[in-house]
Amino acid sequence: MNKSRTQDISDQTIIYILSESLANPNRISGVNLSMEPLPNIDNIKGSTTSGLMHSDGYGGGIANMEFQTLTGLPLSNFSASVSILYSEVAPKMLIFPSISDSFQNKNRYVMHPSGSSNYNRYNV
Repeated sequence: MNKSRTQDISDQTIIYILSESLANPNRISGVNLSMEPLPNIDNIKGSTTSGLMHSDGYGGGIANMEFQTLTGLPLSNFSASVSILYSEVAPKMLIFPSISDSFQNKNRYVMHPSGSSNYNRYNV
């Protein structure tokens, strides 16, 4: 896909949906539904490049998933004693790499249903 890409990434729109409660039941083997559960999301995915993200954590820890998604730095690269990357690692980083660095500030938007004070999200 990237070999034939002619546009710069900054000309693209990237949407990540990280949710502890959003799931597509169509992905569960043996489940048959009478209608599509996520028609709007499926429509967007069908009209552009899309994919699935494999999560290496289940049962909480969404802050670490956010960190890994934005930076590309996996939790497994850090000490096993690190619990929350935003609180324990990010404040000590001189450079915080992020996929959003490819976009101008005026074109970066982040939405979160909770307050920005949790896990140092505001500063990150």
